[in-house]
Amino acid sequence: MAALATSQLVATRAGLGVPDASTFRRGAAQGLRGARASAAADTLSMRTSARAAPRHQHQQQQAHHIMAGADVLAVTSRFEPCGLIQLQGMRYGTPCACASTGGLVDTIIEGKTGFHMGRLSVDCNVVEPADVKKVATTLQRAIKVVGTPAYEEMVRNCMIQDLSWKGPAKNWENVLLSLGVAGGEPGVEGEEIAPLAKENVAAP
Repeated sequence: MAALATSQLVATRAGLGVPDASTFRRGAAQGLRGARASAAADTLSMRTSARAAPRHQHQQQQAHHIMAGADVLAVTSRFEPCGLIQLQGMRYGTPCACASTGGLVDTIIEGKTGFHMGRLSVDCNVVEPADVKKVATTLQRAIKVVGTPAYEEMVRNCMIQDLSWKGPAKNWENVLLSLGVAGGEPGVEGEEIAPLAKENVAAP
């Protein structure tokens, strides 16, 4: 749970349980950054032994190891224009429990590649009790699925989906062609602006 000091939370295969809403509220009240958040994370780690491990500095390789070894990747963004972390997590076969905002809505499919929490408050100065409940409830729902055939299917769905630009580019092309502008014609099937996009998701 120490990772709640940042915008993401990973529930690991080490058996991390989901605390009640009051734990989320206490963690959020410490602030998202700084010495107080670090101290709170360390205290939580000591209380929960091996179930929580704070990471005060971002290390890219370690982040990928955590994502690859996680059962669920939680992305609790208030704003997320696109979002790369969920794309990285899914490449490793890690379903996401996410806020329903921005690119997370476009890339996470409820019950197929992850779980949606609903929209969270955009007031960054307040932690709404309703938001705390959404996060806790969604994580509990996700963890109940871990280890089931439905979860294994979600893992496969995450890993096999096409995250390239091909589909979105074709959709945009169809929208633009529907405007009926003189001289507009479809592109050649198979051409992409970024043909290697699927392979270019950052990895250690």
